Amino acid sequence: MIDTVLMLRPTQSATIFLQQLGRGLRRTEGKAVLTVLDFVGLQHENFRFDLKYRALTGLSRNRLEKSIRNKFPFLPPGSQIVFDEVSEEIVLRNVRQQLRLSTKDLVADVRQHLPEETSPSRYALGSYLHDAERSLADIYGSSDRAFQGEKQPASWKALVDWAFPSDAVRVADPEVTPLFKKVTNLAHVDDQHRIDRYRELLTAHALPGDLEVDLTAAMLYFTFWPAGNSGGIRAGLDRLRSLPELVKEVTQILDYRETEIRTLPQPLPGALRISPLRSHAQYSREELLAGLGLGTLDPGAPGAIREGVKWIPSLRTDALLVTLKKSEADYSPTTLYHDYAINQELFHWESQSTTSASSPTGLRYQQHREQGSQVVLFVRRAKTGDIGTEPYTCLGTAQFQSCEGSKPMQIVWKLDRQAPVELYLEARAAA
Repeated sequence: MIDTVLMLRPTQSATIFLQQLGRGLRRTEGKAVLTVLDFVGLQHENFRFDLKYRALTGLSRNRLEKSIRNKFPFLPPGSQIVFDEVSEEIVLRNVRQQLRLSTKDLVADVRQHLPEETSPSRYALGSYLHDAERSLADIYGSSDRAFQGEKQPASWKALVDWAFPSDAVRVADPEVTPLFKKVTNLAHVDDQHRIDRYRELLTAHALPGDLEVDLTAAMLYFTFWPAGNSGGIRAGLDRLRSLPELVKEVTQILDYRETEIRTLPQPLPGALRISPLRSHAQYSREELLAGLGLGTLDPGAPGAIREGVKWIPSLRTDALLVTLKKSEADYSPTTLYHDYAINQELFHWESQSTTSASSPTGLRYQQHREQGSQVVLFVRRAKTGDIGTEPYTCLGTAQFQSCEGSKPMQIVWKLDRQAPVELYLEARAAA
């Protein structure tokens, strides 16, 4: 029986670190607790503590720094990470250094990791992230980057151009800049169906003829034009397809995300099977609303919706958008709803403060099965993450279980598919 593990071997690999830890996590009769003593210190100036603690906790880089300072308040029950004062300061300083990685340092890092036999123009984003043990947040964590007096939207193209200026491909079209800034909105894509379809829409020889009612095409279109534009979906996608450098940037992100898929997305049941949305996949607000038909099957534009609830008439669906960790700086007292997971199947949700149990909306929530409508729950940890606005995870369809109160209503929903474990732990901690 192993109930104590001593960490003595330095590693920069999160995978190896978890393998070392896993030797002590094997369950044995009579084993109530595992104690891990980590004696691995700062090996050199480029040593990264953030890799192991992000792998261990699942936290983003920004949340990791705050969690260290607050003694890791959101760990699963029965778990603790304890630093002595000196170690905490060393780790915090190291994590902050990674958070504030300068453009100059990134450019030097890209140049250092390029294989000698590889042309800079062919060096894949995924290859760099793997070789340098970095993440998309390192590339896209800020909206703009500046290097030697030149300013560009944060992108892989900008870093490669600065690292190898003789091979740089300059884009003269000024309208491309705001579109390049929207590329980061695809850094969360994590289901194979969407990756394949987005790639096809951007690179196929010709676009299909039914784009104006193609929900996946609408999701990609509204990602770049949240409020829509005068030309519509076909004109918007034709515009993207006419920009080879932007298409290359997007497809490299999709290629990398394809290698990082760790979920098993499933189609939504019943009438929602016509939607491209999948349970346990991540979506921006614009994507999920477009995926439910807003802007195609129903009039409107996803970018115009700011509320946490939306009724989609054509699919007879209520979309409930939940942010677990709310900040009073971002939400008014009337929108600080008490939303949390009871277990992996039951979720406690509060309606808008103006919704009464006897109102048409309140009755639809309670009687959705009898009325033939669906409820889909979308949950995110916080408003912002490592790369701007944090996406929502689709928890799938849910069934009404019980209700208390009015204005707001406190409803318990039963998920048709259990919530992912990591998100469930975050949602339970919100209680």
